[in-house]
Amino acid sequence: MDELKIEMRDMEEKADDEAKKQKNNQLAKKDVIATYENMSPKNAALIFAELKEDKAVAMLKQFKASTRTAILEKMDPKVAARYTTLLTDQIDE
Repeated sequence: MDELKIEMRDMEEKADDEAKKQKNNQLAKKDVIATYENMSPKNAALIFAELKEDKAVAMLKQFKASTRTAILEKMDPKVAARYTTLLTDQIDE
C-alpha cells in the first residue's frame, strides 16, 4: 500500500512538472510573438525570411491579422506568397 502511495505521489509530481513546463512554454511563445509584434514589419520580414518555413508559418498564425499583413507586405512577394499558401493549406486541413 505504501508503495502505491509513493508511486501515486511521484505520478502527481510528474504531472505537475509537465503542466508547469507547458505553461512556461506557452508564456515563452507569447513573449516571442509580442517581440515580433513590437518590431517594425520591415525588420520582422527580414528575420522571417531567414527562419525555417514551418517555424515562420507557425509564428505568423499567432499574430493578429494586422501584424501578419504588415509583415507579409514587407517580404519578398515570392516568400509572402509561399507563406500565404502554407497558411491557407493549414486552414483547409
